[in-house]
Amino acid sequence: YQRRVHGSWTDRVQHHQGHVELIGENHEEHGRNIQDLISRIENGKLEKNTVICLERKQFGENLGMKDVILLSKIVEHNERNQSDQIVLPEGMRESPIYQDALLYSKAKEHGIKVVGVEGKGLEHDQHSPSYNQCREDSIITTLEGLALRHDNVVCVIGDAHVPRLQRTLKASIPRR
Repeated sequence: YQRRVHGSWTDRVQHHQGHVELIGENHEEHGRNIQDLISRIENGKLEKNTVICLERKQFGENLGMKDVILLSKIVEHNERNQSDQIVLPEGMRESPIYQDALLYSKAKEHGIKVVGVEGKGLEHDQHSPSYNQCREDSIITTLEGLALRHDNVVCVIGDAHVPRLQRTLKASIPRR
């Protein structure tokens, strides 16, 4: 099953009891895809057992999930305290991490988890020719683990990763 979403494409891979939905995107599509996910959450179109995965490091120090969570707390603080705003750097509201922070807040409010799928301490660093495959292997392991727990997974990921993730996830489905 495939459909176009704001210029990117979505592929649902039935995986054990949960399903994996890959939303491939480029940098320009990120804000629209995140807004689409926020709308789906607000309209009850994502089940409680859904885990949203972002192409961010779960435990990273540089624009990882820790930073998304911190920024979401600042956004929530600013919404509650109109007279005591924390000033954000210029341009922050247009950045992908800000969009991810809005998604994180909305998902948390509705009991939906948001996690980063990039691994920490990968076998190869970004200067290695094996780095992308190592990253994708780590992402696949995470997505499979979530689907095996019967979670539905929505993964927002760069277009370049989608073909291999799709092939590998489809190949790992047990035949019934």
